[in-house]
Amino acid sequence: MDRPEKRGNRVTISQIIPVPCSSAPELANAFGSVVFEPQWWPDDSHDILYELYELQSGLMYQIGSARTDGRPIRLVGQTEAPERRLPKVNWYAPPDLKPIGGMVAETHSGYQAVIHQRHQTVQLIGYLTEADVVCAALSLSPVSP
Repeated sequence: MDRPEKRGNRVTISQIIPVPCSSAPELANAFGSVVFEPQWWPDDSHDILYELYELQSGLMYQIGSARTDGRPIRLVGQTEAPERRLPKVNWYAPPDLKPIGGMVAETHSGYQAVIHQRHQTVQLIGYLTEADVVCAALSLSPVSP
């Protein structure tokens, strides 16, 4: 007897392999536009990695490190798109970030910030304190290809 075909949602899992870059200018060249690089990192940060990801929704870049306790600390940047959504947390605008349109949220894993600049959404993730994430956000420097 033939079994009826099951219908429903299908899930496709794919691995996204980052393209490593050796510097922010090389990353900007691969991204095809300006990237934003933090000039301030916490004292316990290790080597900084530059990576480009090709997603179905477009290119995304990460500039990151790890802290002494192993906690990842990252900047994630990509072209703004209205359909993308930020995590559903309580975002607020500290006075220091208002001039650059930045907002901060406390999550289960620490503090993060989001800034919208030059048609990009830039997220800073993995900071232990609000002061640290604000300091990193204020230190963002555009790097051209």
